[in-house]
Amino acid sequence: MYLGVHTPLDVFLGLILSGCMLWINWHLLIYMDRNPQKDRLVVLGIMVMLFLLIAGVFLRSYPEIAGVGPNVVANSFVSFFLPIGWFCGFLLGWPIERRKTP
Repeated sequence: MYLGVHTPLDVFLGLILSGCMLWINWHLLIYMDRNPQKDRLVVLGIMVMLFLLIAGVFLRSYPEIAGVGPNVVANSFVSFFLPIGWFCGFLLGWPIERRKTP
């Protein structure tokens, strides 16, 4: 908001969205502790949702923005996919660590 990029509505909705994600993750981890044999099913479900998110990004048409070159668009896609790669690595390692740690 200081730079004028985000409005108070953006910040408020981001706060609500992050709170909802924390609530979902909390209950998901409680479910995983009670049902450790279903960790692969949960990981598969999250990967499917992630795939649908990525497909939605690629299937969407992006209008031309005046003054924005192809390098800006390429950098924004790198900024989008880098955390997704980290998250996928976490998702693949998480069930292995849960099963192999005594």
